Amino acid sequence: MSASNPNLVRILELLSDQVVGPLSPAEQQELDTLLAALPADQRAMVRSEQLRLERAAAETLAVMMQRDRAAPVPRSLRDRLLASGLAELGNDSTRSGPASPAASMPGGRPSFPVGGMIGWLAAAAAIIFAVFTYQNRPVPVPVPIVPTPAEQRTALINSPGTITASWSPGPDPAGAGVSGDVVWNAQQQKGFLRLKGLAENDPATFQYQLWIFDKTRQTDKPVLEQFPVDGGVFDIAAAQKDPATGDYIIPITAKLRVGDVAAFAITSEKPGGVVVTTRENLLSLAPVGG
Repeated sequence: MSASNPNLVRILELLSDQVVGPLSPAEQQELDTLLAALPADQRAMVRSEQLRLERAAAETLAVMMQRDRAAPVPRSLRDRLLASGLAELGNDSTRSGPASPAASMPGGRPSFPVGGMIGWLAAAAAIIFAVFTYQNRPVPVPVPIVPTPAEQRTALINSPGTITASWSPGPDPAGAGVSGDVVWNAQQQKGFLRLKGLAENDPATFQYQLWIFDKTRQTDKPVLEQFPVDGGVFDIAAAQKDPATGDYIIPITAKLRVGDVAAFAITSEKPGGVVVTTRENLLSLAPVGG
């Protein structure tokens, strides 16, 4: 069927715009009015061709989404779509016979076969739609993978210079069932506690505090009688567990640089910890090399 109705060309223009993006209220009203004025058979034809146009755009976008975001429209894809539009134009011209194409319309505008016009607009609109949507979609932000404390501890154990010390019960009976160890790397100034059997604490009442006895700070007193370095406070409820063993893994947060470790100790202190411990509540001790 040739586009002898002068409104068909305008309808096709509006439909192609509608595939690329939403019409303005005025354009939508114009399209609705023009469609309503078409004979029933032409409305059905236009609806069928509109679905073909939308499928072409969707398929093109799907192909584009599989490529790298910065990639331009593939020449092969563009050529294939344009060839498809031209084929539609030629096929419809053959079906319509010699009287269908190129009869002049009012205002000097040429009349094209309806199927050919839709094929051409489908190709052009699909390319525009795909490029605009693909190039302007948000760039996915990669989510950094942060190793768990247990994974960090394992990596530290395999690092040169890392030492390991096992926990022993201290004078405070609350530490009687504590087991586990400490790993520490002086070069990295990094370490982790591994604990099992330490009771969950109420942070509003008391917190656990780690202490590090450093041989390089030695004075005239034995190293375990000196003031140790604060290794940070922690709460059992907030500690992460090793999924393989169920042990609590707690990072060490030394407040001063530590040289040569003699031992680690855990005490229970007031909320927030203390600057100098009285060692009255010494729960566990981990001598290095002992």
